[in-house]
Amino acid sequence: MDIMKTTVDGLNKSDALASISSAASDSSRETPRQFGTQLHAASGNRSSSQSSAKTAYASSRSARKHVGDNKDGITKGVGEEHSIVAASSVASSVIPPSSTSTSSQAAKADNEGVESITEMMDKLLRTRTEEAEPIVRAKELAEEKRIDDEIRAREEKIQKEKESEKVARNLLRPLSDEEHDRVQEALYGAGPLNEQLATSATDSVQRKSMQTLRPGTWLNDEVIHYFYKMLANRDEALTVVKPERKRSHFFMSFFFTKLFDEGNTNEYSYRNVKKWSKKVPGKDIFDLDKVFFACNVSQMHWTCAVIFIQEKRIQFYDSMGGEGYYYSEGLLQYLKDEWAAKKVGELPDADKWEIIGAGPGVPQQRNGYDCGVFTCMFADFLSVNRPLSFNQAHITECRHRIALSVLKGVAIE
Repeated sequence: MDIMKTTVDGLNKSDALASISSAASDSSRETPRQFGTQLHAASGNRSSSQSSAKTAYASSRSARKHVGDNKDGITKGVGEEHSIVAASSVASSVIPPSSTSTSSQAAKADNEGVESITEMMDKLLRTRTEEAEPIVRAKELAEEKRIDDEIRAREEKIQKEKESEKVARNLLRPLSDEEHDRVQEALYGAGPLNEQLATSATDSVQRKSMQTLRPGTWLNDEVIHYFYKMLANRDEALTVVKPERKRSHFFMSFFFTKLFDEGNTNEYSYRNVKKWSKKVPGKDIFDLDKVFFACNVSQMHWTCAVIFIQEKRIQFYDSMGGEGYYYSEGLLQYLKDEWAAKKVGELPDADKWEIIGAGPGVPQQRNGYDCGVFTCMFADFLSVNRPLSFNQAHITECRHRIALSVLKGVAIE
């Protein structure tokens, strides 16, 4: 019995192993064909390989079922062992050897593609850089030129100021000891404030007015108007020496007060000043060289307006940079009305007249009280065709110059 049992068991075991081997072999033959096609269609997709492995494993289970349920633990264990081995074999056989080569070629192609894009980007970057370099360099050169121009302009300005100061000092001659003492006594000497220190026809200057020529003091209208009269006296004297020289005229600030009817309608009114031109030299304003106007803007700030008759130009001189177009345009209208009233008809070449505000060459004050001095000096220098070469540094000398002119009865050279 024992011998028979052993023999039967042996046969059963051999049959079971044979069946498993046969089933595994069938599965291994079918599966590569089926999944090789899938792998080829998917171009080596990894998920297809995993799916094939699962199918192979299912086939091994089917083979195990074909053998049947064997109650013998050894036979069952051997069947499971072989089934696992077969499944592993099938899974490995699903991916053909050529797929590794294909993946490698694809990876190589990808790398080559990346390298190609990188080269293109590098080339584009080099091109853009080469294109940008001239533009950047041009901007650098422009900035360098701007800085150089600013430095040069600053140096030229300093040089011009030095030259102007030198010219001004030559023009503003130093006072003699006697002249200096006379000015000092008029500005600081003792005496009644209403004492008249200078007279000319119906005009005069009192001691209290002369004291406004002290440094740091706002000039009053009495001094400014009187000095303009002294400029007129000098102009007349120069014409005596040079008869061919054209005369100039100097209007007081009252002219603008009347021309713009200040304090009443505050509007332009030629009628208010129609007769004033009768007092100009030759009684013809259009035959003059220049016409000067002292202008007290809003009763707060002194300026000077000038009509350059022969040059057909009206310019406003303001030591605080004002343009003065309101006054200049009023003067141009005055010329038109004056021509119509005295010459009849329209002002010739009216469209060629130029109106200029305070330009960059007009000296500027650096405080709030020297405007009257600048107004006097504008007329002083321009009336004898001298450049406006004075500046704030010369104002004390200019005050003394005005004082001496008032005391002498004529503007000094």
